[in-house]
Order: sequence, then C-alpha cells, then structure tokens
Amino acid sequence: MNHSFAAAAGGVISTANDLATWIKSMVGGRVLNAEYQRRWLDSLKPEDPSKPEGQKYGYGISQVSWGPNTIYFHGGETPRLQLENQLRPGQRHDAHRVD
Repeated sequence: MNHSFAAAAGGVISTANDLATWIKSMVGGRVLNAEYQRRWLDSLKPEDPSKPEGQKYGYGISQVSWGPNTIYFHGGETPRLQLENQLRPGQRHDAHRVD
C-alpha cells in the first residue's frame, strides 16, 4: 500500500537506517541550532499533569524516563500501518512496525 495519500503522515518514504540517522541527529543536537534545540527539548511536558514524571510530549517528540534511562520517540499511523521510531541515547535505536 502506498501511504502517500495521508499527506504528512505518509509523505516520507525511508528506511529504518534513515529513521535512525534522523532521530539520532535530532536528539544529538546536529539539526537545530543551540537555541532551538533547547526550545525543542524544553517543549516536553507531562501528558498527564497528575503524573509529572510520566510520559512527556513536546514539539513532535515523546519522552519516557525511569531511573537513569530515557527514551525519545515519535510514532505515526495510517490504515494498516503503525510505526514507532525510538532512541535510547548512548544505547540503541529501534524503528519498528506495530501490528
């Protein structure tokens, strides 16, 4: 199925390696200048205000932290397809299809 019908949700065709390069560059500060990188990371706010240490969402990025661990991720879906792009800084990248 060609997902380009979904405008921005399906407008990019890439590989798992492309997604890894993108999220590592974004989280690693190699895409935005320092001022906008700070704004981007500061945009993360708790999705549930009653759980300030829970999952956070900001300008196109989600974050979950527990103990010394942090995962940054962004997902998307169209009919018959759901993807998630995750980065654990200093550890590994996961891009996977969720069925």
